[in-house]
Amino acid sequence: MKSLLLFLGLLSFSALQAADIVALCIGNNDYVREEDQLDTPINDAQLMKQTLERLPGGADVKLLTNASKEDIELALNALKVRAQGAKLALVFYSGHGMDGQPDGYATEDTFLLPVEATIPDVNYLHSRAVPVKTVLDALKAAPVTARAVILDCCRSGAPKATAALTGSTKNFGDLDERVKSALGKAVVPDATLIAFAAGPGRKAAAFLTEADENSPFTKFLTDQFTTGSGNLRDLVEAAAENTETATGRRQVPYVSYTGAASAIRQIVFRSSPAPTPPPGTPSPLARMTPPVLPPLPAPNLFKGHPPFSATKALPYVNELGMKFVPVMRYEVGKKVLFCIWETRRQDYAAYARSVSGVDRSWEAQEEKGVPCGHEDDHPVVGVNWTDAKAFCSWLTLRERAAGRIGAKDEYRLPSDQEWSYAVGIGTQETSDLTPRQKSGKQDVYPWGTGFPPPANNGNYADSAAKEKQTAVDKSIKDYHDGYATTSPVGKFASNTLGLHDLGGNVVEWCLDWHDAEQKLRVLRGGSWENAFYTILQSSWRYSFPPEFRGNSTGFRCVLVLSN
Repeated sequence: MKSLLLFLGLLSFSALQAADIVALCIGNNDYVREEDQLDTPINDAQLMKQTLERLPGGADVKLLTNASKEDIELALNALKVRAQGAKLALVFYSGHGMDGQPDGYATEDTFLLPVEATIPDVNYLHSRAVPVKTVLDALKAAPVTARAVILDCCRSGAPKATAALTGSTKNFGDLDERVKSALGKAVVPDATLIAFAAGPGRKAAAFLTEADENSPFTKFLTDQFTTGSGNLRDLVEAAAENTETATGRRQVPYVSYTGAASAIRQIVFRSSPAPTPPPGTPSPLARMTPPVLPPLPAPNLFKGHPPFSATKALPYVNELGMKFVPVMRYEVGKKVLFCIWETRRQDYAAYARSVSGVDRSWEAQEEKGVPCGHEDDHPVVGVNWTDAKAFCSWLTLRERAAGRIGAKDEYRLPSDQEWSYAVGIGTQETSDLTPRQKSGKQDVYPWGTGFPPPANNGNYADSAAKEKQTAVDKSIKDYHDGYATTSPVGKFASNTLGLHDLGGNVVEWCLDWHDAEQKLRVLRGGSWENAFYTILQSSWRYSFPPEFRGNSTGFRCVLVLSN
């Protein structure tokens, strides 16, 4: 079993050419004890080497297989010399690893195990293994713009080489502490992305099936580097989502960021320079013309036939019966389709039946004894941001495998900006502001202008909610929709784009952080428990921690198509 830590010292290198990459790829299979031997690490290292070398112009990559401690240390020293004049120095390791705190260590560190290593006690780690701190120190000394360390390794030791140790797999309480432990005393520079292939207390698979030649995260990550065009943050998150879905959530990667997210987004992998046409001017939604936004990276070819022909009158219907209509497009051909309603309980139930380990909070939500989201055609509630993302990833892989959408098409949560276009205020907002700065700035509602909403316009805190005492706000005077909590999706009239419930039923998770602190995620739209006019404005943003689950909180999927 293997787990992975990805550390990236990130500075801007959006113009990075492959000739500027210097890398060391290490794969250890043949450990001294037969019981500790692995099948995929050498393949992983070779795959990463090939991936980097196939970038336009190639890369200077050194491959080490079945490496000793001395081999690794000599190669790290050589890397500092080889990196002269390079922009990116990268170290990739696949094999056994172990966490420990030998005598004299102020904190725990992660150690890479050479093939000859036997570790009867943690105090042997320093002399017989290679601490991650040594790798980071070597890269710190390299005169480069950016540094990357990818460790695809278990952190509980080789089973037999560490047979005398007990409790070597730590159940870390949260991601920050896990990251701190993994890096030991190493200094993490500003604008840093840190990703684990497996969550706290979990191990990652060495392969998905016996026929696989690579570990899942390495395979998905190199796939992204090979076929994807985009910034590093998005590529790593895509690989993490694919790993999570492919393993049935038994392996849930975690990605964390420090410093400025904008710096991380400037790291771009491209197979060739992408054109950068000037941003188009979005057309008003009232004209039913999808707005034009600044370009996204050029996509790959389709696999199958994506639903590009969808219209408001003839929506694309996926295998779950979810219906999607076009809302916006990007100049390079990306087209964003919104589901016409919020994700239903029956949709989420199909996901929960297919994937093990799904949190069951969504099954029994209520308010003052009144059920919330208990009917199949009601929106699912009690799901957090991570749950919603996982559902989208599962649906993406499922429909790609069935040939219903293309290889670069994806289901995901809408961005905050996309949600604004869906509700009709996208052209009225300033794009360079954070969602928090935009919140409550437009005196416009999903139904138009003026408060309260017209009769039978949506599911808000009404007389039924007042009677059952379910509303968090006072009910809207003289308003009656007939539902004390959730209502069936599509029960009320759609907007001009064909979308239902943008102003009621449940609040909806979006992709974005609420502000620059990156602690809270954005949610949009009012819900069945809201009556206050400010909250029901189209521009209002809620903000909650990603792990929050509530009985009025759900989500809506978008389908992003490539041409």
